[in-house]
Amino acid sequence: MSAATTLTSANASGVNARLSGNTLLDGKVGMNAAVWREFSGVDSNIVSYSLNTGASVGLNYTIPAGLPGTWLAGTDAQFQTKSYANALNDDIQEVPQQTFWNANTRYISGDGHWTTTLAVKNLLDRAYPQSVGYVPSSGARYYSVNDPRTLLLSVRYDL
Repeated sequence: MSAATTLTSANASGVNARLSGNTLLDGKVGMNAAVWREFSGVDSNIVSYSLNTGASVGLNYTIPAGLPGTWLAGTDAQFQTKSYANALNDDIQEVPQQTFWNANTRYISGDGHWTTTLAVKNLLDRAYPQSVGYVPSSGARYYSVNDPRTLLLSVRYDL
């Protein structure tokens, strides 16, 4: 019988700053340290799919369009460090660092009940492995990737 334990610590912080009357900057960073303890052969290795650092920065602008509601445009970038798909932290099962860029525009009606949003996720259409596997007997490496560039239109009504 074997038992495994992990040692985890995490920190996160964020900041919002108004750069001008119409422009808001938003930033976040998170740090995570999750390592194996008392697990045969992998002590001090990073826990599978555990990120060390993730960060995002966003910019939102209120467009002065003279409409009865509020029209906003925004963009953000998201970054995460590499992780591993197994407890051994083998290079062959490394999930690489990743950066995504997104954009959106939204209109909020004058009464605040309706919000219409048009968003583009993964604007640069980058493909990164999200999970990785390896078959030692054949040397085959396989992986699944993130969604391609995605366009989303949503309409929401709030009571």
